[in-house]
Amino acid sequence: MAPPDLVAPVAVVSAHSVQDRQPVLTALADTWSRDGSGTAEWVRITEDQDVRSSLPDPHAALERLLDSVRGGPVLQGRPPRRLLLVDDLDELTGRLSRPVEMAARNCAALAESGVRLVLGVGSDLRYLPEVDDPRALVVSLRHVHPRPRLVERISSWATSPGDDVLLVTGPPGAGKTTLMQEAVDTLRADDRVRVAFELLRDWDAPNPPVFTTEKMVRSVAEALGRQGFGYALPDDVVHIVGSVDAQDTAGPITGVSFTGTSITGVAPTVDGLAAQLRRRALSGEPRTPLLIVVDGLNELELEPGGPAGLRALVAELEQQPRSDPHGPTWGVKILVSSQYQPDWLSPAAVVDLRGPEVDAEIRAYAHDRLSARLDSGQALDAAEAVVRLADGLFIVAHGHLEEWESGGAVPSAGTARPAGSAVGYYQDRLRRLRETMSGSVVGAEEWEDTERFLTLAALTPQGLTAAEFGTVWQTATAGEEKSPGHRPWKGGVVAMVANGPARTFLHLPDPADAGDRFRLIHSSVREGVLTPVVTHPRISAARERDRLLSALTPLDGTGAAWDPVDGRLALASALGLITDGIEEALRHPADPEALRRGELLVRRLLEDWQWLTHCTEHAEDPAIPLGMALVVGQLGRLVGLDGFAPAALALWPDGPVAAPERPAPPEPTASPEPSRPSTPVEPVRTGAAEPGPTDEPAADDAHTAAPPSRGAHGWSRGARYATVQNPSIRGIIHGSYRHHSRQEALDRLMAISNSFTLSRLYNRELDPERPILWIQGYELTLRDRARNLIGNYARLSVARLGNDRWTLAAEKLETDRPHPKRRRVQQSHHHPNWGHPILRRVLHNQRTDPPAKPYPDITAAQKDLDELQDQYLKTIPSPGELRIMVWDGARKRAGLDAIVRVILTIEALPGNVFVIRASEVPARPGSES
Repeated sequence: MAPPDLVAPVAVVSAHSVQDRQPVLTALADTWSRDGSGTAEWVRITEDQDVRSSLPDPHAALERLLDSVRGGPVLQGRPPRRLLLVDDLDELTGRLSRPVEMAARNCAALAESGVRLVLGVGSDLRYLPEVDDPRALVVSLRHVHPRPRLVERISSWATSPGDDVLLVTGPPGAGKTTLMQEAVDTLRADDRVRVAFELLRDWDAPNPPVFTTEKMVRSVAEALGRQGFGYALPDDVVHIVGSVDAQDTAGPITGVSFTGTSITGVAPTVDGLAAQLRRRALSGEPRTPLLIVVDGLNELELEPGGPAGLRALVAELEQQPRSDPHGPTWGVKILVSSQYQPDWLSPAAVVDLRGPEVDAEIRAYAHDRLSARLDSGQALDAAEAVVRLADGLFIVAHGHLEEWESGGAVPSAGTARPAGSAVGYYQDRLRRLRETMSGSVVGAEEWEDTERFLTLAALTPQGLTAAEFGTVWQTATAGEEKSPGHRPWKGGVVAMVANGPARTFLHLPDPADAGDRFRLIHSSVREGVLTPVVTHPRISAARERDRLLSALTPLDGTGAAWDPVDGRLALASALGLITDGIEEALRHPADPEALRRGELLVRRLLEDWQWLTHCTEHAEDPAIPLGMALVVGQLGRLVGLDGFAPAALALWPDGPVAAPERPAPPEPTASPEPSRPSTPVEPVRTGAAEPGPTDEPAADDAHTAAPPSRGAHGWSRGARYATVQNPSIRGIIHGSYRHHSRQEALDRLMAISNSFTLSRLYNRELDPERPILWIQGYELTLRDRARNLIGNYARLSVARLGNDRWTLAAEKLETDRPHPKRRRVQQSHHHPNWGHPILRRVLHNQRTDPPAKPYPDITAAQKDLDELQDQYLKTIPSPGELRIMVWDGARKRAGLDAIVRVILTIEALPGNVFVIRASEVPARPGSES
């Protein structure tokens, strides 16, 4: 790395051990010293607190460097270029740690004085100093044991004529991904081959890798373009244009039609790429072979569409020598990894990561890590124990060493038993953690929350963003009074898990990246969490799956509407999660109630055109792709379940519902209700501020926001209400602040609180060190939104973290007292159609005997009538009755007036239940709708 390229004022090099990051820091110091300008200096603080420097007096050089950052005399002219390296910030003593961390927080001073700061830290990044420059760089290093023999074999294959395809295979946890990454790094430095496309799993990335044919073809096409062979891809967009009614021997069929698309969508792009490769080969000019690398083939085959483009390209490569035995080769190599060998890869050369040589590699790997803390004899004995426990799996060896490095016993035959598989190891490890943490009431509650946290993170391969996780965590399902967690989402759940022993199972998102996700680090960890040997009776994948569907989708009428931008995870995973539930319900012993629940959710999903529309019209996304392949693939998995009878799943029992008509010009006098989710409830967007123009002060605003008595810290009335959009408030909500002392944290809390309007209702009676603010956009639930609230009260406080650090925290206060701001309710000038959830329930009850969805009491029925009145202006209400106009698409298609006058009346039925009956009122002659 050349010094001029180090533009980040602060760089963090993270690795589990000092030994893993020392080579990087040493190479950086050497590179800096070879600058050649005569002005580059470096100072290095080693892990032993020893100070070294390129100057004769290291300690004086360090003092001058820190003094310049603290605001010492400004040097005339261009400042010297100086580098400060800290090998181990975590172990730095107070005499040095304080000035170094203060320097990291003042990037402007670093830039002005020509200083670049590089901090070496452990793998836990939660206690880093708050760096105030977005250019700050974080580099995570993982301990990787080199496997030169295997890498050399792969390099030899890639640079030699012969087999076009090489398969790296082995059981889960054998080290396939690590070997593939090491091989790619080596081949990138080899000018005999060009890596044209790579898809490698990276557990530190915000999202799992996604394979698409277009992505592969575009990447290879760019490599061909650099060699003088251009190639362009056509765009292909799916549009649902309406409903199609057809007739066959079984009766009428209601479906959808598509324009301008091919359902497969693979052959044209791969055919075009093959033509260019053929053209390049026939040119006769020597060309560097192109390498395509795809990791985790077995997982890709489970995804909708699978690696269809790769299969097509492999088929083309196989066909090429048959069609032209004496023709030139295409110069394309394909390197893939998989837990098994697919049948369509039968001619592939194979590197199998099983055998006695693997034990030798694991022994050397374990000895390297053990010898850092144990003497030679102990390290050798423990390494032999790791070999026996690992059973040829690097991920299991890594796990046992990780347990030891986190304070566990030295690996031996008595510490654990060979698990036999990576999944079995993580099941056993979870059981050991549960037994360890359940020794006290507090520990048992922490483990229950941890186990639930892991289960939620395991439900989808992509994991959940912080906003999605918070919404699901706080959601109570139909059979619960409240969410089962002991800690609320904003009450330190993430900090508890991040500080706990399950931290190493998870990828924790960057708080500054809203799209980053909580997810498990390996498919074996995910499977072990979802199929635990022992679990808490209140924690299960089925319950958390149901909670996620209720919170993030409109299927139960409680979650967010379908959203192709912020709700792509819900669109991509809804049918898959439902299928998981049905598959689980069909296992022995079968669960009829869970099966009925799954079938109901399938009906709701497929009867709502919006799910299908959003999936097909918003397909492309680098992180979470949708598309027709996803729809067809998930439907295929559902109908292929053993014991599931899709023919018995009757959709639209009340008659077919047309797809949204597009394009449809608006009616001048009466237009249909715009497309609605299956529930009138607004989508939950945790952490998003409400739009200002819809705010209106409550009548008692003056009573809800007044200054408290002045306390020891001299509070005064702030100038405005707090909002989640404010960076200071957002930092408190997310627990981002880090301070070295309680007083320092308290001073920061007081400074922030003084900037906003404080609540008179609480602060007079509570501890003066815990102010209460009303925060717009904070912790809004569905119930809050139904009450037209746009914010909530929060108690702010100082909380202690590990490692003697302090942070600021916020806790939501539930209260029925008035709020200073509310949302102005706006009614629609349009009319509802029969697809409105309440009107669909009315029709459904009238067409079934006895009614399928009666109301338990008259209050619930009246609530639905009141809700319709709230939503639409043109209604006439009276007790137990509502007159409303309904837009009827069937009448419009028949050439009749689309507007129908309807009377909705509550009617009592035997069994002390109630329904709403709809009766049409004939229009008066000559009247207009």
